Amino acid sequence: QPHIQPKSREFLVDYLTETHAELRLHAESLFVTVFLLDSYLDRHEPVEARKLELVGITAMFLAAKYEESGTQLPCLLLL
Repeated sequence: QPHIQPKSREFLVDYLTETHAELRLHAESLFVTVFLLDSYLDRHEPVEARKLELVGITAMFLAAKYEESGTQLPCLLLL
């Protein structure tokens, strides 16, 4: 990701951790959030730094929806 500074991911994960705590989600949701974030950044076109937070919070939303539905997560390696 050429548009992202090395510290940007670190700050984003800190932000997601704080948001996760405020929302009182399960611990697994945070792990899934970071996995989805990293998978997206690895496999898709470069993300502008100003949109990185949006990608992160979207990953958290998806993880929270799986938690809310109570369904088993799909094989994350295929995402």
